[in-house]
Amino acid sequence: MHQKRRWAAVSGLVLASGLFGGCAVTPRELEQAELAAIAEVSIAGVAADQEPVTGVIDLYEAIARAMKYNLDHQVEIAEEAVRGRELDLAHYSLLPTVVASSGYAARDRVSASSSSNVLTGTQSLATSTSQDKRLRTADIAFGWNVLDYSAAIWMRTARQSR
Repeated sequence: MHQKRRWAAVSGLVLASGLFGGCAVTPRELEQAELAAIAEVSIAGVAADQEPVTGVIDLYEAIARAMKYNLDHQVEIAEEAVRGRELDLAHYSLLPTVVASSGYAARDRVSASSSSNVLTGTQSLATSTSQDKRLRTADIAFGWNVLDYSAAIWMRTARQSR
């Protein structure tokens, strides 16, 4: 029994450190100089695989080089890969969502009030309260858009049947 508690404590500690370690990453915005350097490296990488021109190029070789090293086509392939990754990421939004929240409120004095009778209009001088000095709240919500999920499944099967 003692071994199970130790294992649970160690696994809880590892899980907590993993969660808190993931929260430690803070993204930063790239500056113009960094973006320009990345662009230069990318453009140099596109032209790096090209065979050097050693002599006169005839029409057929020019057409072959244009088709082989077509930058627009390479950009289109890269954009298609990015769209595929975005589609994979969008599929995560189809999964069920769970949102939990909790709160705590406290005051040093009791929130008291006096009231009056609605029918007779006489005021009750005795004070009363309807709220504790300490208030704890908790909420959990579960959501799943079945319509989006079924539409995605239908689209995937339609795409695969082509």
